[in-house]
Order: sequence, then C-alpha cells, then structure tokens
Amino acid sequence: SARGCVNQRCWIRDGSTAYLMDQRGVYAFNGNQTKDLTSQIQGFFTGNDEFSISWGNSDLFHASHDPSTRSIRWFVSLGSSKVRFALAFNYGTQGWWLEEYSEPVTASTLAHVDGFQKAIWGGPAHRVLKSETGAVDGLPTGKTAARGSVSSARSTVLSDNNAVFIPEYAGSPVCIIEGRGK
Repeated sequence: SARGCVNQRCWIRDGSTAYLMDQRGVYAFNGNQTKDLTSQIQGFFTGNDEFSISWGNSDLFHASHDPSTRSIRWFVSLGSSKVRFALAFNYGTQGWWLEEYSEPVTASTLAHVDGFQKAIWGGPAHRVLKSETGAVDGLPTGKTAARGSVSSARSTVLSDNNAVFIPEYAGSPVCIIEGRGK
C-alpha cells in the first residue's frame, strides 16, 4: 500500500482486513488493495473544519476494537483538546460517528467480559473504562445514566428544556438512542 499509519497503535486487524489511520484519513487494507473509508469525515483530516485533528498529540493516538459491536474507535485530539475524542466506525454498516469523553483516553486493549471480548480503555490516574456499559463509561461512580429529549441542537450542543441534570453529569458522554441522529 502507498499509505502509512500515524503510529504503531493506530491500526486494527479484523480477519484478513487491517483498518489503519494516517494523516490523509482512515482506510482498509486487505493485503492487495486499499479502500479509503473517510469520505464522510474528511473534514477532520483536512484542517478546514472547526474539529480538525491536532497532530501534536499523535504519539497518544490509538485505535480500539470492539468485535462484539463491529466497531473501531480512533482516539484523537481535536482542536486544542487532549486525546478525548474518538472517530468511531462500524465496519458492518460502514457508518461513522464522533464520540467525546469527559477525560482523556490514552490506551486501550481487549478483555474477556461476561464471555465476550470488550474494549477496555485507560484514563488518567490509572482509571479504567469499559466501553458501552453505562455507569463505568465515564459517569461518576454510583450514578446511573440520565435520560432526556433534545429541545434544540447545534453542532456541539444539545439542549433539553425539561430535564434537570445533576452537576456530576457535566462532561459525561452523551448517546442518542432514538430519533434523528441515532
């Protein structure tokens, strides 16, 4: 392939296909040919978007694979942030989404949890996060997920005029589970 990889932690292999991120984007490589996967999210890589990748922290960028959901996340810095965003890709549906975490995620691995392989992420102060599991997914210890309905939205803000969220939820991940944007 004429493409490269940001660092040794920015690629994942699933079967005979490798998924890699370089400064041009994300692509799949099957040993013979490459397929660019980033047409939907090219703005992150061109530097022309308000949420462009900050390559200064690229030594901390890494990919996390969750085979149970057929998802790969490339943890990156956007704007002036630390590595607390993930460009997430489902290789079954070929869909992309952006995730933001309340704290930096600088390492990942796969572990067996309840009989399945799940992604485990490392955060600050030796904190360990498990993907897609409610309270340990960045929420404060002992707090359960809160629900609401979007009253208005902008590119980086969701508002709910009817909900009251406790201060401990500030900075926690948000998941849209139904309706537009699911």
